[in-house]
Amino acid sequence: MQEIVSDMNKDLPEMMDSDTRLDNVIAGEDSLTYNYTLINYLKGDFEFNEIKNSLKEGIVKGICTSSDMEIYVNNNTTFYYQYFDKDDNFIETISVFPYIDCSSYK
Repeated sequence: MQEIVSDMNKDLPEMMDSDTRLDNVIAGEDSLTYNYTLINYLKGDFEFNEIKNSLKEGIVKGICTSSDMEIYVNNNTTFYYQYFDKDDNFIETISVFPYIDCSSYK
């Protein structure tokens, strides 16, 4: 997994949309951590919990239905999506556990 993550990081940082930059991906023993920066916002600019559920729904659907992610889902890799503000202050982590979160997609 580390080799794949190293290849991914070669192309990072990358803008995902006008507000969100993927900075890097870190491989753990049984996990992948994606670190994002919300480049136009400070931590106090909004209430992250208001968007967290809808954001997680999109992340889960993307992980559980993507053929690129299938090997990770089948191996019960845990995914962590960490968000930071434009001043690099930690905002929140969204965790995805395929053995639980992908059950409705099987």
